[in-house]
Amino acid sequence: MKCCLPIIKIRSNPDDNFAERLPFTVLGPNSPSSYRNAARKLAEDFANNTGYSPAPYEANELMKYPSYSRDRVLLFIEPIGPERIRCFGAVGIRWKKYDDMPEGWFMTWAWFHPTEQRKGHLINAWSHIQKLFPNFIPDPPYSTPMKAFLRKIQFSHPDVPTTRLLD
Repeated sequence: MKCCLPIIKIRSNPDDNFAERLPFTVLGPNSPSSYRNAARKLAEDFANNTGYSPAPYEANELMKYPSYSRDRVLLFIEPIGPERIRCFGAVGIRWKKYDDMPEGWFMTWAWFHPTEQRKGHLINAWSHIQKLFPNFIPDPPYSTPMKAFLRKIQFSHPDVPTTRLLD
């Protein structure tokens, strides 16, 4: 299956002005549209390769869903020149409330281009994600690779039964 590797021009991103250097750039409603569109393409790749429908992110979703204003996408990028970056992965983080769980942050999807999978990007970012989104929960259903990842890092959360991580 064909996957994209969006290349975009570097722009100022007001949603990503953290003192600490992170292994990703944080996208929010004020981020440049080119960044949000790149994240949308990666969300489409996620949907096409996992059978998830619809794609879990829209570049302009705040226009339809004002309650999404707190939500973020973590865009994994690398420079490919003085003014351009290649976008190779994304992780969706949403503020949600379920009837049987406390309100809070949920990691709703994660996708890396096939050439970037199993290179440690998510595990290297994990502690930073935990700092930015305390007590977040990976949102089920879990793909087989996500279950393997969560087992590998020995993920535990009082609201996530460990049986959900078994095949």
